[in-house]
Amino acid sequence: MFAPVLISPPATTPVSVADVKKHLRIDHSDDDDMLKLLLGTAVAYLDGWNGILGRCLVEQVWRQDFAEVCGELCFRLVPVRSVVEVRAKLDGADYVVPPEQYEVVTDSTDAVTVRLLDTSGLSGPVSVTCKVGYPFVPADGDVAEVIDVPDQIKSAIILHVRMHYDPMSPEMLSATRRSFDSLTAPYTRMAGGV
Repeated sequence: MFAPVLISPPATTPVSVADVKKHLRIDHSDDDDMLKLLLGTAVAYLDGWNGILGRCLVEQVWRQDFAEVCGELCFRLVPVRSVVEVRAKLDGADYVVPPEQYEVVTDSTDAVTVRLLDTSGLSGPVSVTCKVGYPFVPADGDVAEVIDVPDQIKSAIILHVRMHYDPMSPEMLSATRRSFDSLTAPYTRMAGGV
């Protein structure tokens, strides 16, 4: 098994610059570019395969590659929304495995294992592509943008921006860091067993 590969990045961030400005009580736009950069940095610190959470925050598409065919293919990012495609070789040719030839098992952490029901004729390498992340409904007319990321993660993102934007005393920075850690702890890669 190899590290997952990002196929399609998220369309937005879990919180906006406006959310950050409201929380930090910033009423001017002079620092908007810096806040956008800090927001991107905070999200990158938490999100995806390289993020400390080991989960995707807003819907995105990732591919997990495996060196060879085996009965169970474990997808390593959570929360998995759906399996988009399973690819292998069938008698040496590229082959998209039809959904009726595999079973998708989701555990309590929203991680997915794809169980191949019939591996005869299949050979490696194999790839599993999934839509991963919390649901995102883009703004459309009267419907507001909805992102179902847990509030603790949203708060942690804002705290991360604050730690890098606001000058703080060492004591305040330490207290803010402890708050950040307590907000993210339930969602970290090890907490979910992933």
